[in-house]
Amino acid sequence: MVYYSTEHIQQEKDRNMTGLISDLMRRLNQFADMDTKVNLEMKEDFSDHCEQFSKWAEDNRAHVLQQSGKLGEFWESTYLVDRPSGATPQRKAYDYPKHLSATSPHEKIIMRYMNGLKEDKMDEPTNELF
Repeated sequence: MVYYSTEHIQQEKDRNMTGLISDLMRRLNQFADMDTKVNLEMKEDFSDHCEQFSKWAEDNRAHVLQQSGKLGEFWESTYLVDRPSGATPQRKAYDYPKHLSATSPHEKIIMRYMNGLKEDKMDEPTNELF
């Protein structure tokens, strides 16, 4: 059996720790480099998309303005021109009643209606078989 001194164990531990730390730092730097590369690629892609969108928006803006101008011309030349047709009807006087007679109170009107319904039912023949 081999015995190691405390100092030897501490040195081995420090050496392992230093190796772990340097390996960790190397990996962190690799990730940072990859992250930077991905960010640059995304930035370039985003810039390309922005340029394409700006071009598309400008092209469509011009098209919309052109169509708007055509619509304005059509509207003004077709619908906003006031052309007399000569078909305006002549003025006519209408005779409306000036005074209306008062009706019976509502209760009386309803009562007469109900009595009329009862009389109509009495006048109807029944279809009873004997």
